[in-house]
Order: sequence, then structure tokens, then C-alpha cells
Amino acid sequence: VAEEDDMKVNCRLDGANESIVVASVAGSFNAEGTDRMWEAASSMLDEQHPSLVVDMSGVELMTSAGLGTLVRLHHRVQKMGGAIAIFGVNKRVRSVIEVVMLTEILNLSETFDEATSRASGAVT
Repeated sequence: VAEEDDMKVNCRLDGANESIVVASVAGSFNAEGTDRMWEAASSMLDEQHPSLVVDMSGVELMTSAGLGTLVRLHHRVQKMGGAIAIFGVNKRVRSVIEVVMLTEILNLSETFDEATSRASGAVT
């Protein structure tokens, strides 16, 4: 039996652009994982590191709670003058993001390079 809260989050600074925090998420991005994601990303976001790129290639399922956390993080980085961008989403997660019309707000990207460009403001 798989644990429902088996979500892993790893945050680091981007080597090429240290104003960007990169969060890698794996597992089910559900209610149990939202606090883990918020704490891991929020603890690294500040005026020197105002932008967030989220690698969701390891996320199998995302619930509305996970989506809500991404929106909260969007508001947090926006207040600091940064941006959020996500990439690596599977078809199921992409369709959820598209249905709730958050594709542009979350800067849904195809690749890491596109996501970092969007998060740093190079692409609008």
C-alpha cells in the first residue's frame, strides 16, 4: 500500500541564475504534500531569490490542494517582484491546469530552459 503523503520536495538555487529557486516535486501533490511544498519553497524565497521554477516531472497526480499551493506561491513571488513557472507536467496534470485556466498564471512551460526564462521575466 502506497502512502498517500508520499510526496518529496527538493529545493535548490539555479546554478545559472541565483535569483531563481528550483523546486523538484515527486509523488502525489495532494493535501498532505502542500505544507511540505510551501515550507520548502517559502524558506528559500526572498528578495535576492524572488522567482520559483517547479519541476513537476515526478508528479503523478495533483489535486486542487496542490494547485492551491502553486497559486499561493505565485502570489508570494509576485509580491517580491518574481515569477513562478512550472514544467514537466504529465497529460493528466496539464489538463487540470488548463481546465482551471491557470496556464498563463503558472507559466506552464515545456522545458527547464523555457521555465527559467519565464521565471526571470525574459518571456511574457
